[in-house]
Amino acid sequence: MDTNISMDVYGIVVGIKIPDRQYFVWCKESKSDFLLQMDQRKPIELGTWVNMRFNGSEFQNPNFKVNNYVVVTPIYKTEVDGNTVRLQLEHYLNSNLKELDHWFFGKIYNNRNKEFPSDVYYLTIKKIRNASGDIWVMENVEATEPKQPEIPGIIGIVSWSGKNNNKHFVWCKERKADHDVVIFSDNSNIKVGTWLKLDLSLDQLSQEYLPCPNFTVIPYTIHPTFPSENDKLCLKLELDVLEGSRNISHPFVGEIINKFASFDKSGRYTITIMRNKIGSQVGWFLKEKKLKQPNDLIALLTGCEISQNHQNIRHQEPIQHTINPQPVARQRTSFKDELEPCQDSPPQTAPRYSRLQHQTSILGTQSDTSLTRNARPQRSVSRPRNEVSSSRNAPRHRNGVNIAIEK
Repeated sequence: MDTNISMDVYGIVVGIKIPDRQYFVWCKESKSDFLLQMDQRKPIELGTWVNMRFNGSEFQNPNFKVNNYVVVTPIYKTEVDGNTVRLQLEHYLNSNLKELDHWFFGKIYNNRNKEFPSDVYYLTIKKIRNASGDIWVMENVEATEPKQPEIPGIIGIVSWSGKNNNKHFVWCKERKADHDVVIFSDNSNIKVGTWLKLDLSLDQLSQEYLPCPNFTVIPYTIHPTFPSENDKLCLKLELDVLEGSRNISHPFVGEIINKFASFDKSGRYTITIMRNKIGSQVGWFLKEKKLKQPNDLIALLTGCEISQNHQNIRHQEPIQHTINPQPVARQRTSFKDELEPCQDSPPQTAPRYSRLQHQTSILGTQSDTSLTRNARPQRSVSRPRNEVSSSRNAPRHRNGVNIAIEK
């Protein structure tokens, strides 16, 4: 992770540390809860939703305490009973679903193996601690009323505004890609990129033209949001992508159309997407991508760490060169190689020696070093070329054979 990157994270106060007015805050981005130091000017309590800001280096510090935060409006209904924080949401569940992949809470587990048919349910969830850490679980699953219920809090974003400035088109994931929700408002603060909570019923979502008279402006963004040069809606997201992937998907926006080349590396990417229509396709299009953290995807997808063998290869000690007759790794294998520069090095920087200079250098080195059949110390590359040993007639050893140098 880039330690200079600024992070804008939303979380929920789930615990308290007495008497220091310090609170534990859950957020999806961290495997463990943050410690937040309460500012008396911004009081908080269990169940409070907060927006925290810090940089990457602070995020990686295990003793980090959040000081920069603001209290925000809850996205989901939140209740506190003693020391337990419960949240209520409404979601479609497949029959006897074991785990739900939620866009905000991540994995929500059916840890009690509750059984239910496929339908829309009211969920009550809470956070518990197990052997692998803190997780969200389904404490209660209740069937909705027979009538089509209203869904308070469908999240939408204004994607385009009409010419008369009071008609706005709102994207939400629950609608088809080419069907926006329409709202009318004279509020000058509503523009492209404004986040809203829409009050709609399930039977309305399938309507081709859908006006929504009941909505609430969310005073913050859940993901970084901004208009493009042509005033089109753009989001900045993070997600993990496999090498070779073309079209990708994100839990919040769904499918993302990629008109560029496939991803050439596996890893965690920061991407910019734009709500647009290209030809007959309407939806989210990939606008920019940047590899943020490579080589972590295999461990992330399988739940396993990178193999120990791979780590051993990376940390393997360099091979010690020797003149032992057994086959070994050598940097040079011929007398020609010792006279000519390595082909891997740039030709303009590689030094060239005359045959006499090279032989003189070797003899000078051997006069200072005791040769054995098991090891040979590495020559210093900084030895002066014109330094000549007095033992010019000393025999030179190469692979166990004496080579006499005649004047």
